[in-house]
Amino acid sequence: MFASYIILVGVVVYVGIKMANGGNLGIQMITVQLCSSLIFPLVEILPRFNVIKSSKRIFDKITRKEGCSVNENKEGLTFDFNQVIEVKDLSFSYEAGKILEEAQFTIEAGKKYLIKGVSGAGKSTLMKLLSMIYDDYEGSIVVDGKDYKAIGESDFNNQVAFVYQDVFLFEDTIHNNISLYKDIPTQKVLEAAHKAGLDDLLEGKDGLETMLLENGKNLSGGQRQRISIARALAKNAKILFVDEGTSALNEEMGRKIEQELLGLDCTVVAISHRYYEGITQEYDYVLELKNRKVHTYSAKDYFGEVVVC
Repeated sequence: MFASYIILVGVVVYVGIKMANGGNLGIQMITVQLCSSLIFPLVEILPRFNVIKSSKRIFDKITRKEGCSVNENKEGLTFDFNQVIEVKDLSFSYEAGKILEEAQFTIEAGKKYLIKGVSGAGKSTLMKLLSMIYDDYEGSIVVDGKDYKAIGESDFNNQVAFVYQDVFLFEDTIHNNISLYKDIPTQKVLEAAHKAGLDDLLEGKDGLETMLLENGKNLSGGQRQRISIARALAKNAKILFVDEGTSALNEEMGRKIEQELLGLDCTVVAISHRYYEGITQEYDYVLELKNRKVHTYSAKDYFGEVVVC
């Protein structure tokens, strides 16, 4: 965006020089107008390239045939995460430039990690790298001795869960929207719904069989987000990836859900701008992105010494 404004300023300066040399005012004004018309659409489009890249990767994963992989050389190893994920010399770039450069850190099984950093630092990018949405990186991500790029995506996806800020809901029952049509015992789905604070939706006579409209049009933003949380809780995943999972919830519900996530018997990797006094510092570690590097802090040290961003 800054570069676009520099170009426009350059055009104005050029026009000023031409005018000083006796140029036609009407032609010069038309030149400025045309340049503005070309530059400002580019300002709108360029920031969306990263979103398009991410969406294409997800679309490829959804539409390819079962058993096939985007990377035909994948060995399809099982995803066994019992000890540690080691990230070494991790670098990743978009067309606009590098986001990560030779980053190094570890993720220990069972620990809770909070990703922090200023806007544009690469928090969502790091989450997508750890969750196998992106695999065109330099460096290595190794889980219990197995290279990420050698692990079968189907096996990986069966053992991880996601909570996103935006969630898609089907025109179906609450039960099916939580279980996603997998063979999960009803009692387990019910427990997940209660833990996610969905009691208000279950109070009706139909309970879990209550029908939702397409994409949850009959629900509030907070209720939709809680169904996403219930999905993750019902799955019993080894790793839970949470991207602004409490952003649509009020303070009371957000605190309850945050405590629930921190009490899970699995690894949690989360992005959140919200800070809950007495709760957020209970994460084990903070991964702070700064200057294309990843710095690891004890959460208690981080929130005791670093300004919350």
